[in-house]
Amino acid sequence: MIGDLTIQDIKQNISKLIMEIINTNIPYKWIAGEVPFENRYGKTSYDYSGDVAKMTIKDFEEINSNLNEIINDSGYFCMLEALLSSVYINSWSATYCSNRGKNYINYYNLLQNSYEEWKSDNFDFTDEEGYLDEEKFNQLNSRLNDIFDLFISNEQIDLYYEAILKTIN
Repeated sequence: MIGDLTIQDIKQNISKLIMEIINTNIPYKWIAGEVPFENRYGKTSYDYSGDVAKMTIKDFEEINSNLNEIINDSGYFCMLEALLSSVYINSWSATYCSNRGKNYINYYNLLQNSYEEWKSDNFDFTDEEGYLDEEKFNQLNSRLNDIFDLFISNEQIDLYYEAILKTIN
C-alpha cells in the first residue's frame, strides 16, 4: 500500500489516464521539415521543428508495424512508451533551442504531466507544518515513479492501440 492505494489501484489509474488522453485528443503524426528564416546576422538558417498533420489509419498502422524500429532508433524502452510517444497532438511548447524552436507534444508527454498532477492531488508531500518534506517527497515520488515505469514497461499495447485507432477519422 502507498497511502490508501494499492499498487494495482495506481496501475489502474495510469491506465485510466492513458484512456482519457486517447479519448480527449485527436491523433496527429509528426512530419519532419525545415523552415528557412533570416537569423540576426542576416544569414539564412533553418528551423527543423517540423509540423504535425492529422493521423490517418494508414499512418497509425505504419507506426504500429515499426514499433521495434522506433524503440531501437529512439531509445524508448518498451512498446507502450514508443506507441504513445509516436502519437502527437496539435500543440507544441517552445524549446528555446536554436534551429528547433518547437517541441510537439505527444501522448506520452501528456501522460507524464497527468501522472504528476495525479500524484500531487492524491499524496501529501508535506510535514506537519505544511512545508514540503523533501525526504518524504523523494521516497514517495521514487516509489510512484517506479510503479509508473513498471506499468509502462509491462503493459500490453493492444487496448490502447485499438482505442487510438477508433479515434482516427
